[in-house]
Amino acid sequence: MEPGGQWDGEIRGEATVARRWSDLVPDDISRNMVLVREVPAGFVPWAVLTPDGNWHGGGGDAEKDMGAWTAEQANILHKYPDYLAISVHFHH
Repeated sequence: MEPGGQWDGEIRGEATVARRWSDLVPDDISRNMVLVREVPAGFVPWAVLTPDGNWHGGGGDAEKDMGAWTAEQANILHKYPDYLAISVHFHH
């Protein structure tokens, strides 16, 4: 997403607010990539895809205990500190 897209930069602790539809068009994804060890503690994604191809956290309609998910997500990310984390906002 370009700067200004919904959740753009949040994984880097630099979130911005969408201004118009064209701001959502991907142009430079670098604001949405960071090494896993640099993901801000307050960043809690809805789901995590790990290098082994497994999805963790459930889909968009999944019921979840956010406290338990926050702890699980932290444990998952702890295993991959030198991997690249990419934040993607998508819908099916």
